[in-house]
Amino acid sequence: MTPRALAAQPPSPPLGLRFPIHAKILLVGGLVTTTFALVTLHSVRLRTVEALHDALERRAVYTARSLAASLEEPVTTGDQLGTHVLITRELQSSTDLSYIIVRDRAGRVVDDTFPGGIPPGLARFTPPVSSEEAPPRLLRTADGLICEAAAPIIGGRAGDVRVGLLDSSVRESVARFLRSVYWALALCALAGIGLGTLLTFSIARPVNGLAAAADRVRHGDFECRASVLSNDELGDLAVAFNSMAEALQEYRRQVEENEATRAALLERTVLAQEDERRRISRELHDELGQCLSTLLVTVQAQNNAAALPAGTAEALEAQIREIIAQVRAIAWAMRPSILDDYGLDRALARYVQEVSRRAGARIDYESIVSPTAGRLPDPAEVCLYRIVQEALSNVLRHAHATRASVVLVHRVEEITLLVEDDGTGFDPADLALGRTAGLGLLGMRERAALIGGEFTLQSTPTCGTSIRVRLPLNGGLECRSGS
Repeated sequence: MTPRALAAQPPSPPLGLRFPIHAKILLVGGLVTTTFALVTLHSVRLRTVEALHDALERRAVYTARSLAASLEEPVTTGDQLGTHVLITRELQSSTDLSYIIVRDRAGRVVDDTFPGGIPPGLARFTPPVSSEEAPPRLLRTADGLICEAAAPIIGGRAGDVRVGLLDSSVRESVARFLRSVYWALALCALAGIGLGTLLTFSIARPVNGLAAAADRVRHGDFECRASVLSNDELGDLAVAFNSMAEALQEYRRQVEENEATRAALLERTVLAQEDERRRISRELHDELGQCLSTLLVTVQAQNNAAALPAGTAEALEAQIREIIAQVRAIAWAMRPSILDDYGLDRALARYVQEVSRRAGARIDYESIVSPTAGRLPDPAEVCLYRIVQEALSNVLRHAHATRASVVLVHRVEEITLLVEDDGTGFDPADLALGRTAGLGLLGMRERAALIGGEFTLQSTPTCGTSIRVRLPLNGGLECRSGS
């Protein structure tokens, strides 16, 4: 695995609404707090209303008993005026007292506090006189809930008195209590939101830091480390992440060292190979070519001297000339002298012309060279020349193309080499999976990498192949002056 593979883009996340973790925690906390507040409020309200109604019943019973004791004398003496004054004063002294009804032993109403008489509904719910106290009862009216209590006068022998207390005080007390509960719950909710925010911040901050550090590591910054902000599971996660980043950094260092060693070894191998090609090409051209030329002159001299049979000299001369041509072609293929003498542009033009002539294929060559651009270093010229050789060899052997082209663009800041054909093409995925032999393509890619170039391959089945090599000309690769 290379550093480029380590920094590869991960799969895209699934589409959808992004919901941050702190928002999730606050939402869950808010739902829990709201549910707890509603349940608590409902339970407290029920208990409070029940307690206040009990207190209202006890108060109604007490009021009825007290009023029955006060009415013993006026009722037994038949003092209706005293009875009316007493119940009217009692009604006016209490804001919660709704009505008072005084009845005799036979159940007839002696006096009451209703201006227009007892309402029919209330009279219907009034039980008969009893010597014992009746339990309080709740009556629903248009004004609200009324708690009615009855108390016998002199053990029921003189009648009874009935009082009705409105629950307005109960409602007011419940309302005041609920308001205080509301405020308490609001304060608790604010405190909970504050604590929840603090909690989410303490969780989200390390998580966001880890995410940011992971993203930087993903883009190749293996020196990035996550901050250890707490001594808990999140802190352990940050420590583990930092250990992983250190391991990746060490791994990348080893990979880079191995890559540098491999590149240096490959460069030395290529240079040694080119030197050997140059030596063999020179020996073929100079020594073997010279020997064949001498042999040709000798055969011609023997022919002129009539020392050879008729026709034999001409056949030998033709064979020797053919051998000389083949030796020169081999020497040219191994190391063209024009590349050393005149540079890459002239060498490519000559090579494309020779290949097109020998293969009988249409191969075009075009070059755009800036007048101020100097010659490339010898290793760069050789690498680009070999790339064109390998590319055209693939075109002729595998592409079944009817047309190909080689374009060289040499500017001051960069040089671009493009080789295209209209052949059968192939699927680059098959090459990556090993389904297609690609040693030539691999060699071209390695040669481009040796000189710091960018190698790009584009191919589609039935639509041809395009090979592009881009070589920046900067401080790492300077052109030679002159031509």
